[in-house]
Amino acid sequence: FNINANGPQKSLRMTIDAVDAYTENSLAIVTGETRPSTSSAASTLAREAVFNQMDDFLNRLLTNYQMWVEKGRPLSIELKATASSALNLKSTVGDGMVYEHVEDFLLDNAKNGRGVNGSGSSTLYKYPSVYFPLQIKGRKGKTVKLTASTVGANLQRYLESLGIQSEFVTKGAGHLVIYIK
Repeated sequence: FNINANGPQKSLRMTIDAVDAYTENSLAIVTGETRPSTSSAASTLAREAVFNQMDDFLNRLLTNYQMWVEKGRPLSIELKATASSALNLKSTVGDGMVYEHVEDFLLDNAKNGRGVNGSGSSTLYKYPSVYFPLQIKGRKGKTVKLTASTVGANLQRYLESLGIQSEFVTKGAGHLVIYIK
């Protein structure tokens, strides 16, 4: 925020920006300015500026949330073959290459298969925005929040069922890296 002074009158200009912890993208941003005042304290001006923009700000947040419910929440996923791995991402295991098995998992678990359009090489594949539902049925049948760690653990179990050893790490709330060992 900035306090603007024009003689004895003061006004406050502020910006509120909600940043998504998963993607680090701006979800809702509003800017407002109060009317000039000769007697209001800075805290009063700040309260007025926020109050005047709050409905617009909350509506923008709600719009994003509704989009996530409908289309899914984006996760960024990287698939990497480690230097010591006997497999690379284009090695054939069973009826497909390693990266194809990962894509099969993503297509089965992403919201309507949305965002499963990776690209890469034999050592690195990137999926910049794979959209997952906000909630899934957990291992014991209860509804649980879907996180990057949940996706990583489920993908690791799937790969192990195919005889592919892997481990995963999350970077921030919305970035998952799978290492093929």
